[in-house]
Amino acid sequence: MLTLQRWLQGRWSVPLIALLGVALNMPDLGTRLMGDDFLQWSLLKANSPVSPPRGSLFGLFDLVSGGADYVQSMKDSGRLLWTAADTLHMSFWRPVSEFSHWLDYQLWPDSPALMHAHSLLWYAALVLMLGNFYRLLDHNRTRSSVAVGLYAISGLHFYAIAWLAARNQLISTCFTVAALSCHHLWRTGKGRRFAALALVLTMLGLASAEAAVATLAYLAAYEWALRADRPWRNRALALLPYVLIVVAWRLFYNHAGYGAMGSGSYIDPGSSPGRFGLAVILRLPALLLAELTGASAAIPQFFSLSGKVAYAMGATAATLLVAWVLHGMGLWRHALMRFYGMGTLLALVPICAIESNDRVLINAEIGMNGMLALLVYHLATKGRQASGFRPRLVRAGALLIVGIHALLFPIACTTGAWVTKALTPVSYRQPLSLPDAAATPDIHMIVVNPPLPGLLYYYPTIRSYAGMHNPASIQALATGLNQDLSLTVLDAHTIRLRSGKAFQEPLMRDLITLPFKPGDTVRMGQVQVVVETINEQGAPLSARFRFDQPLHDRTWTFYVWQETGYAPLTLPAIGHTLYLPAMDMKKAMWNSVRRKP
Repeated sequence: MLTLQRWLQGRWSVPLIALLGVALNMPDLGTRLMGDDFLQWSLLKANSPVSPPRGSLFGLFDLVSGGADYVQSMKDSGRLLWTAADTLHMSFWRPVSEFSHWLDYQLWPDSPALMHAHSLLWYAALVLMLGNFYRLLDHNRTRSSVAVGLYAISGLHFYAIAWLAARNQLISTCFTVAALSCHHLWRTGKGRRFAALALVLTMLGLASAEAAVATLAYLAAYEWALRADRPWRNRALALLPYVLIVVAWRLFYNHAGYGAMGSGSYIDPGSSPGRFGLAVILRLPALLLAELTGASAAIPQFFSLSGKVAYAMGATAATLLVAWVLHGMGLWRHALMRFYGMGTLLALVPICAIESNDRVLINAEIGMNGMLALLVYHLATKGRQASGFRPRLVRAGALLIVGIHALLFPIACTTGAWVTKALTPVSYRQPLSLPDAAATPDIHMIVVNPPLPGLLYYYPTIRSYAGMHNPASIQALATGLNQDLSLTVLDAHTIRLRSGKAFQEPLMRDLITLPFKPGDTVRMGQVQVVVETINEQGAPLSARFRFDQPLHDRTWTFYVWQETGYAPLTLPAIGHTLYLPAMDMKKAMWNSVRRKP
């Protein structure tokens, strides 16, 4: 025990912890491109024509912008589903992160492994800086080393490292930690130059990712908890320059046309405060539960609204139980615990604007792992003094939390990377199983039941990346997951599609503010879609698809998903119905993994 304590207090403990964090995430080096990585490849390597928005270097995070006409053109090509909102807009200002990706394609354009190594270097730098920050705040080197150690081995970080397009989370968090360290040095009398440097680092963080707003959250917690001996006016004035920077950033962000609109996954707090408030209520408990237990923050994405409410209530109860455990151990009396706790809570609020997922927790983990380090130290030094049923129950709960983070999180860190790498071929197989269109560039491919409809946004770029030729469009009829479908040919031009589950894709439409109504008409290229019936949330359950040319015209080629890929579909005769049973997604994924493209 004493040997471990001496090692934790040593000067080399933090660098070795950073190496451990990198080692646990080394499997990420074998991960292929996925999702937005293909968009960035098309802009930086394939030289796709694009006019980047104001303030952007290359438009790498400009997903959907340009107004209703642009959205319609995306529906016509099939990259946006027919259920997408006409007002859909998703564009993000991250020039510093864009530069890091541009550097990848200048130095090693054909090596995803080296691109992932680049992300790992950012993670190593983050752990090193965080170790320094913890030691600045807490002169007990044992506790500060435990805090950075828990952060380095967290299983919640692997996706931010494994997904190249999520590197902005790592970069912005580096600037957040550096800004917090400089602010602390200034406030403890080390010189005004650190105040100026903290402001510059805050600006660089905001130019890396919106997540850097967490800098202000931690600074507010710092002034509240760690500068409680100063007058409130002094603390408010210390925060004022940062507030002005965030306000100026936000004004530019809006003026330049960045932000999100029409999406159920991305919610702009400024333009939709009521919708954002609802998102905080539903998402914040799930994010806290993920940090405490490792239960993926993405779990509620698969629930209905009532299911999300129930999950939020359960997660809130679990979080309050943990708070009770900490209170029972007397840890809330510690100023550092109050700083870490308040910082974590405030840092989570802005990321509720994004659909809950683990990669966005990397900022909030700064405070959470500081809290856990205080808990670990208390258990190691005073925990055995507990007697009686309630203190022993509290200690058992604390040991469970610590065990999850110290034992299960490192396993999840490594296995998560391997699982991601193993499942990546599933996303490749979908677009690549459709035939090459070199000889038929004017045809329109219609996929009836795509297993992951949102992935159609990337179909053309994935196929181009693999050297395949794209048709005039690739469009989807069903836009939900794992559906029972009935397809009826009504006449020579028209198909009716009914679903056991709703046609919806939260990323592309917020049904809470933009529900469908029976009779709504949508156009996707040469197909007119009429919504017939909806569920209680306003999502379509059945729709008619009227094709401008007859269904048997060579313009159209129909495909159906069959576990390992798309297969040609022969439509039934007029008046007849084809039933497509719900897909066994586990079996489909397993078969796709075994048959890598």
